[in-house]
Amino acid sequence: MNSWLDAEWLQHDERLLGSASIAPEFVDEAIAEIERVAATGRFAQVLLPARGFQGYGHRRYWPIWEAVAQHGLVLGLTFGGVAGVPPTSSGWLDNYFEDYAAAPFAYQTQILSLVMQGAFAQVPGLRVTVARAAGRGRRHSCGAWISGGSRSTGRCHG
Repeated sequence: MNSWLDAEWLQHDERLLGSASIAPEFVDEAIAEIERVAATGRFAQVLLPARGFQGYGHRRYWPIWEAVAQHGLVLGLTFGGVAGVPPTSSGWLDNYFEDYAAAPFAYQTQILSLVMQGAFAQVPGLRVTVARAAGRGRRHSCGAWISGGSRSTGRCHG
């Protein structure tokens, strides 16, 4: 998918930068893909779904975050998740609205995991952005940047 994005879109307009998709469950392959897309200079971030098999602060992911930081990329969390993982701590939901309403908790869990398990201390250059988390269901979109354990927010625009 990253190769297609680069060939079909990014190489045709220098104003565009892409978000690379990786499978963090396969650490070595994820690092190789980060190195490959970083070499193109056409990607700005590595995009992951907010719901994963475990918290992204777990030390098994630290080599991936080191590669992200080393190449000056941003780790982006977005709505969605992996198949087979319930969207809430109480299990599966019955309808789309419940899934939609519960989405912010996945983001909170991942940010808490990154902070509490020491990922920012281990990888001081790691920058994280959260997309499509705030303002869900409204026309507003907000994002927060987290870098080296500090937080700064921009204005929300409607």
